[in-house]
Amino acid sequence: MSKQLQKEMAAKAVADMRAAQSGDWVAVLSLYDQFLEFPASKGLRLEAGCMAVRALVASGRRREAREVMRALGDNEYARAVHYEFLARAFLELKKYSDAAQACERAETLRFEEQQARSEG
Repeated sequence: MSKQLQKEMAAKAVADMRAAQSGDWVAVLSLYDQFLEFPASKGLRLEAGCMAVRALVASGRRREAREVMRALGDNEYARAVHYEFLARAFLELKKYSDAAQACERAETLRFEEQQARSEG
């Protein structure tokens, strides 16, 4: 399977996860397992991981959710939306100070993006 096809399949798995997250947490976890088999960008991995955290918490599997979150939370991300994903996942885990820090980082990045647009 070509790398381009693998990336497309990873993106499709995330799109399917978005559609299923309205309550079908078993499907989200199944799609996340499929997603992990493919190479994907750091941002896409973050989004999928955060949806998996929500699904794991909803399924009562908080320990596993914390493990997924540990792998995601130690990275630096380039876009504000990435920190918004993190904040939502931290809220699911009731890690309010971490959620606040992620929101602050998102706000800083959003401000920097606006300044760059207005200067450019």
